[in-house]
Amino acid sequence: MARSIPADRFSAIVAASARVFIAHGYQRTQVQDVADALALAKGTLYGYAQGKAALFAAAVRYGDAQEALPLASELPVAAPVAGEIAAVVSARLAGEVTDMRLTHALRATLPPGRLETREQNSPVSSPTSTAAWPGTGSRSNWSTAVPPSYPTSPRFGSAPAGTPKSMRSRHT
Repeated sequence: MARSIPADRFSAIVAASARVFIAHGYQRTQVQDVADALALAKGTLYGYAQGKAALFAAAVRYGDAQEALPLASELPVAAPVAGEIAAVVSARLAGEVTDMRLTHALRATLPPGRLETREQNSPVSSPTSTAAWPGTGSRSNWSTAVPPSYPTSPRFGSAPAGTPKSMRSRHT
């Protein structure tokens, strides 16, 4: 008789694995820690992942929902082969850099004042905010504060005025 697996169980295992690995680090995390976080028996957890390395790989691979979770027939997930996690992380980072560059390119094509984002409506972007640019002092200096300058990217030019620091390229 085939075992019955709750539909959301593996996603809960992935989420708990990510939390536990983040909290304790890879070296200090044990399979039992993940099982405890889920209130599952350790043996039950092995029905979903073959061990600690497999749990870590599942957290990396499926934790951001960019890849579809495996089917019940594909469980337990196996431990990763050498270099597999590094390849997944490298591919994800390359995608993030591409997305960031595309965002900068698109922002540069918009006329000033046409871009509305949560960042522009945040308390930090408001002239009455208590926040200030680093080194500018108190709120009273906000209107005369000059935002920090960022190097120009040879590919896309400088980021448009008002672009939040978190959206600016760190690599030029």
